[in-house]
Amino acid sequence: MVGPDFSHDEKEGVLIQDITDWDGDPDKTDEFESEWIDRAQAPGITGAVTEFGEDILVDDETKNHLAEVWGDAADGVNIERLALVAPGITSRAIGANVDSNAVDVRSFSDVDKAFDWASDA
Repeated sequence: MVGPDFSHDEKEGVLIQDITDWDGDPDKTDEFESEWIDRAQAPGITGAVTEFGEDILVDDETKNHLAEVWGDAADGVNIERLALVAPGITSRAIGANVDSNAVDVRSFSDVDKAFDWASDA
């Protein structure tokens, strides 16, 4: 199964993940999740921003995946803040399912505001 297009960039200590092409299918996450974990462990990375697209379907399967995988992944790297960016109330639906013990997780609808917050870590 071919995964979605994605990219990872680093700016001012913040890892920026663009997964706007991802439709929410948990079976298509291995490649971008693995690369995110590798890059988020790099020295100097203290914050992260993940941008989701308008076409993401946040169904029960996606919510379960976010709850089971993303919080643990955030806890396992060196970041202090994780900003989740999606249009409208979708950002809240995503953020409500990412639970971390060590990382401050917040939802945003504006990527610039998310970056500003994440870079203050």
